[in-house]
Amino acid sequence: MRTISLSAALLAVAAPAALHAQPASVAVAPDDAARRTEAHAIIEVMFPPATREATMQKMMDTLTATMLQTFKLPTVDDPGLKAMFDRFIASARAEAAANARANFPKSLAAMEGAYARAFTLAELKNIHAFALTPAGSHYLQRSLELVSDPEVQAVAKEAVEQGRARSQVKVAQFKAEVLAYLNAHPDVAAKIRQGN
Repeated sequence: MRTISLSAALLAVAAPAALHAQPASVAVAPDDAARRTEAHAIIEVMFPPATREATMQKMMDTLTATMLQTFKLPTVDDPGLKAMFDRFIASARAEAAANARANFPKSLAAMEGAYARAFTLAELKNIHAFALTPAGSHYLQRSLELVSDPEVQAVAKEAVEQGRARSQVKVAQFKAEVLAYLNAHPDVAAKIRQGN
């Protein structure tokens, strides 16, 4: 009997409608080019080209470390098996970093567009002026790094673990509900087995 992908079903049911909606066309304001220019200047302060790669790598390392801390990996005493786990994790981290590196320029361009759409030209000019001050550049460059602060990390880890525990309960409940429905409706179960 073919099994139903519970993950796919849950995503389809639980995902907000906004994820399925087509992006609305963005109206181009008369000052769009000027806003884009200001937004670009702000992003250049946030991610200076000279340190951009290192900043991206640090963010990736922080996010990866947080995710790995929340996974309940088994304790492995066997050296050969431990080496396999270590190789797998190292490979996954390298792949994630390469993917992030490849997409980072697009992410910056998207942030630039988001800033240009979210703020007026006057606001962007004010933000840019603030960004050019020592406090402003320090704030913009460090604000994204604050996710690596130990207190923020502890809360993020706790939130992920709580979310995982709740989702496991929900998946078990949903699976029981689906199985009960299929038991009560053998015709539907038969169609699923046949792939219809």
